[in-house]
Amino acid sequence: MNAAHKLHITPTEITLILSLFGMLISSLIYGYQLITQAQLQRFSELISDTTHAWYAFKNQYKAMPGDFAYAQTHIDSLLTNGNGDHKINTEKERGQLWQHLNFSGLLDAYTDGKEVEKNEFACNIKRCLNNGYGHGINISYGRFSLQDDIETNAILTGNGIPLRIFSLFDKQYDDGKPLSGKVQIAAPGKNWSEEGFNQCISDQQNRYATPSHRIKCSGVIYTLSS
Repeated sequence: MNAAHKLHITPTEITLILSLFGMLISSLIYGYQLITQAQLQRFSELISDTTHAWYAFKNQYKAMPGDFAYAQTHIDSLLTNGNGDHKINTEKERGQLWQHLNFSGLLDAYTDGKEVEKNEFACNIKRCLNNGYGHGINISYGRFSLQDDIETNAILTGNGIPLRIFSLFDKQYDDGKPLSGKVQIAAPGKNWSEEGFNQCISDQQNRYATPSHRIKCSGVIYTLSS
């Protein structure tokens, strides 16, 4: 090839190319951060709205949604009454809880009211409030943590929560540790395997695994009083 036709790039052009490449990488990182922040905000608002609706129901009816023994007479005749023991501890109560909240106007939760098992982490979104990742939130009474022996009413987030989102949520609202506090990775249950649990934590220690959107977790959130 004739030397006159050889490609010649000047130092100035190299600097420009590197600058453009750096700008592209910065834009991609910034976009990724925006997406992560938007997902975190949506998940945080969902948990907050659910918690606020729970306490608003308690304040208004002096009972718990799903467990309310007079839901038919005080809210709507189409509803099913709970047993009034202050625990969401039957399959029927777990299923009708969202209808109690919806019919009382406290939360938009259009569900079919069918029964839900105690430690179900893959509740159909026709039956449970959608967690934003294709699975339903399950509110249930029991022990859902490997570290705590306490039985209480708790929010089970359902499957599919990206590890990065859940760990950021924990850091923002609790202690940032997966096996302690009010926000934890849930103990294995129905449709939530031990393998999935182990992927979300670091070597069974009270630390999260390396944050990732590819690893999906299920959590338990202790923000509901009995």
